[in-house]
Amino acid sequence: MTMQAQGRPTDPPSERTQELLACFNSIKHQVEQAASGREVRLVAVSKLKPASDILAIHRETGHLHFGENYVSELQEKAKTLPEDIKWHFIGALQSNKCKILGAIPNLFAVETVDSLHKAELLEKSRSGLASSTHVNPLEIYLQVNTSEEATKAGFITKLEEPILGSSLHSTAKFIKEDCRWLKLAGLMTIGSIAQSKSDQGTNRDFQRLVQLRDQLSESLDGMTLGLSMGMSADFALAIKMGSDNVRVGSSIFGERPPFKKLST
Repeated sequence: MTMQAQGRPTDPPSERTQELLACFNSIKHQVEQAASGREVRLVAVSKLKPASDILAIHRETGHLHFGENYVSELQEKAKTLPEDIKWHFIGALQSNKCKILGAIPNLFAVETVDSLHKAELLEKSRSGLASSTHVNPLEIYLQVNTSEEATKAGFITKLEEPILGSSLHSTAKFIKEDCRWLKLAGLMTIGSIAQSKSDQGTNRDFQRLVQLRDQLSESLDGMTLGLSMGMSADFALAIKMGSDNVRVGSSIFGERPPFKKLST
């Protein structure tokens, strides 16, 4: 395996490696069961966990897709971990961090774009990196605040209102038609805690994202768009409702350490 120049993380104790593998394989199996033959990507969210945990899973399973919530943490881990890892940024996206994110060569996706301006900044940053090295376009998910909670970021789009002319549509159209280094992958939502704990066999936030995806796809001449929805508490239901990208953290890596303020 090819490693970055900054050095290799220390291997975790064998007990920790076995614990990680048991949890990862269990989640992977649950994803496959819920998918029923459909291709669904599992993003292992390693927020606030050591690089050695990621290395253990990557080395033992070959898994490539890992997610981070903080720009500074992703940047540091990308310097020391294998270059073939495909990083997903899934945290709150700030405009002043787009330049840093776009310059990470093996960043695979940004799942939290919530404005046209941030898409423009990512395109500019990625184009600058592409001039000096070979990189692939970033996969972009547009984050939708389906629960319309004030504490959450994301586009707010009413289902009953025309999607044409909305900020969601204009941003999607810009990425589709004007960006060389961004690729519109689909829509993403986090959804409300109440809906994730619902025992009704459905989730209104996920249902709403599916409907918005269908409307947006139609407005973009039938463009195929994916769905990133579902985390540790609700990924199986999300998959059954159409998600093809799920973000699972604590069920794989265990409870996170106490939060310490990091640069995002």
